[in-house]
Amino acid sequence: QGQMVAERATADTNPEELAELMVGRKVRLQLDKAPPHPGEVRLKAEHLGLVDRRGVRLLDDINLELRAGEIVGVAGVSGNGQRQLMEALVGQRAVDSGEVFVAGERFHATRAQNRRLKVRSLPEEPLRNACVGELSVGHNMGLRVFDTQPVARGGWLNWRVVRERARALIA
Repeated sequence: QGQMVAERATADTNPEELAELMVGRKVRLQLDKAPPHPGEVRLKAEHLGLVDRRGVRLLDDINLELRAGEIVGVAGVSGNGQRQLMEALVGQRAVDSGEVFVAGERFHATRAQNRRLKVRSLPEEPLRNACVGELSVGHNMGLRVFDTQPVARGGWLNWRVVRERARALIA
């Protein structure tokens, strides 16, 4: 709530006390039981490498496995390749070396494969690479589903369906 709750010298406190001060109640920092059995590998990157147009190496031999039920965070100083890694994993950026697999299948990031494998991404800057800021919510949705029924029929968009879906999402 934007207020000072305590002041401590580092030597006079511990992680448990700091967590309690931040949250406002006691916080368990240790689990009493072992984590559940790891799920199957859903996303795998093998030896990803990426060089930009200037010849600067952005990714160098990246290997990663993400299992069902896991949440993985990638952190670092801005400009150290996190955005390029995410773009490479979801197929928005071609890599110079290595491969990405989703559910054990070589990932080519086609629209059909994205739909079938349910690949989704939440970019750090959605107005830069996930939508067109000048367009309405409905028109942006139309860009994602222009080739699927019931939105598209015979090569034409059914704008009534697009508007109804947009209104439902906004609500």
